Amino acid sequence: MRRFSIAVFLLLAACAEDPLALAPFPCADDGSCPAALTCAAGLGDDGGGVCLPECTSSVDCEDGWRCAAVGAANACMEECTPFGTDCVGATTCRIEPASDEGYTATCLAVSAGHGMLGACDSSLDCPGNASCARASEAEPFTCRPHCDPTHACRRDMTCQPLLPSGAGVCL
Repeated sequence: MRRFSIAVFLLLAACAEDPLALAPFPCADDGSCPAALTCAAGLGDDGGGVCLPECTSSVDCEDGWRCAAVGAANACMEECTPFGTDCVGATTCRIEPASDEGYTATCLAVSAGHGMLGACDSSLDCPGNASCARASEAEPFTCRPHCDPTHACRRDMTCQPLLPSGAGVCL
């Protein structure tokens, strides 16, 4: 199926003047994308990588998209609503640092590898409705549950709002 998707993209790209207009689409098997695009692992609805426009700040992105770190690069990623239904397939809405300032919520892959409050290197390591964060510089990064005005943290934790909607992570 992946090779069929790539073949369809290549066919469409041959007709399109700008591959940016076709993004997002699956990365090639070797993890590559056309120029001005970066392969963002774990963002596809099947958990695979997708090609997204590179950016230096959210000004480079379309309305409803924010510039956020994707591995070693920055890419324009569509915003989502924490606890919402706007993420599809094997993805969930996660709260992540934006590349320019503040935080953004974007669809990332759901992992089965780490449990809530387990150690993590990135939010891709965490279960749904959680992000990789730490309560202080002295603490390790762990998978922290999301929270908002209608989804409270457990009693021994406090909701740290990160988005204008009041959504954040439990610390």
